[in-house]
Amino acid sequence: MHCNPGKLSKNLTILIISYIFVFFFGMLNIPSGLYGADTVTDTSSIDFDGEYIKELVKKIKEADVAVKFARKAVRNVPDSSLLPQLLFQLSELEIRREKLHFELNSMKYDIKLRLFEKGKLKAEPPEPELTFENTLKINRKILNNYPDVPFRDQLLYRNAICYYETGKKDSAKIIFLRLIPKCQEDTLKAELIFRLGECYFDEGNFEKALITYQQILENWSSPFFAMALYKIGWCHYRMDNITDAISTFCYLLKDIRLIENIDSEIIGKSQIELRSEVIQYIAFSFSDFGGLSPLLGFIKQMGIVDDKPELLFRLGDIYFQRDFFEEAIKTFDLVIKECVNYEKLPEIFSKKYLCFEKMGKRKQAFAVREEFIKKCGEGSKWAMTNNTEESNAVFRATLEQLDDRIAT
Repeated sequence: MHCNPGKLSKNLTILIISYIFVFFFGMLNIPSGLYGADTVTDTSSIDFDGEYIKELVKKIKEADVAVKFARKAVRNVPDSSLLPQLLFQLSELEIRREKLHFELNSMKYDIKLRLFEKGKLKAEPPEPELTFENTLKINRKILNNYPDVPFRDQLLYRNAICYYETGKKDSAKIIFLRLIPKCQEDTLKAELIFRLGECYFDEGNFEKALITYQQILENWSSPFFAMALYKIGWCHYRMDNITDAISTFCYLLKDIRLIENIDSEIIGKSQIELRSEVIQYIAFSFSDFGGLSPLLGFIKQMGIVDDKPELLFRLGDIYFQRDFFEEAIKTFDLVIKECVNYEKLPEIFSKKYLCFEKMGKRKQAFAVREEFIKKCGEGSKWAMTNNTEESNAVFRATLEQLDDRIAT
């Protein structure tokens, strides 16, 4: 049996090229699924410590090397039939590379902006932007030169996501509308519909967004079910359908599993933030439509008693922020009376004191201190339930705050 040196060289080259892509794709943790996480990293809350920056720079160098190798592989591929797939893999690497550079540039921008605001820089720094120019250019080349590639829809999907993340929502919508009718995979179809709904929502077309999100509710087991429900609540809220908004948010709140199933990367908020937001907008809605009594009836009717303390606290705080001090005190008193173990009681007493103080009722304000010690001090139900170092510190800080106010 004779070996063909040319064929052997060709196979070896293909093997090496495949190894390069597998190695770098694995090293860079690029999602292999068509609907992997594609959101932009939020740098607003990152602590710019040396170790984090060092690790980020390392990832950027790795991504730069990966793109360099991939470009070389594309130029030297011996079999033209492999070129479309290699180009697509290169375009995926370009996405990862650009996002890493964007993250570092965003950190640099934040630092420079702070210096500018302090007068240490003369000119305001330009804000970094994502363009995905290289990825879109490569994908257009594949679509134009190889229109029959089996992963054509994947290319279109990737283009749509790039357009969406760079603010070109109209271009993204065109592709989503094109892909949805012929998509046979349930999860991917749900994502396409959800992304389309996001386009409508972001442009303020809440009626069309609502109709789009509702299509996802036909399949309760869809991983996008909870996210669609969350955005449906928002659509109702933005359209002033307050009753429907409250009911939708309450449904999410009642079944905690739904919030746990929401993809925080796509929504852009953590599960804790989502739950807090749902509670806030239920309270906010009742502050405008009915107030305390209807909220209590709603809590009882919907069976969300575990969220009663937080809902009442949020309602009282909304009244406090609006200078409706009597309504705030009434709401706070109900929490103090019926939710004796609620962890935020010290904050409630502090706000109750401020209500009386702002109303000019100093005598009632001073009495809040004694009530606070009785309800939250040593031996109280609150103290025994919240018997942690953190809670004890909160109690002492609140008492000190009250004493300072009384003394002034």
